[in-house]
Amino acid sequence: MEAHPADDPSVAKGLPEGVGIGDPDHLVRTIRKWDDVGVTGINFLLNAMEMIPQEQVLDSLRLFATEVIPQFQTPAERAARVQAPTTVPDIGASGSPAPSTMPAGANR
Repeated sequence: MEAHPADDPSVAKGLPEGVGIGDPDHLVRTIRKWDDVGVTGINFLLNAMEMIPQEQVLDSLRLFATEVIPQFQTPAERAARVQAPTTVPDIGASGSPAPSTMPAGANR
């Protein structure tokens, strides 16, 4: 997988080859390159240093969900209704998930 700074924002920023940074089209191309060489999973790291405002992080996630993920789904997968959880586990001091009635996305 050879990248050139002119067409790869991650290489232009001095990051390792294959790191997907950029617009949705660039991410799709990067993921397809990994797919072409047999990679079956990727790590998704977003805002690791917590330097980006939360709203921008959420905007990036929404953009990835609407523009990138559909490029890797079958027509049936794209048409299927997405089931979102109505509760999230409450992980207490023990580190074990305990049932919770807090709706997903609610603030603590």
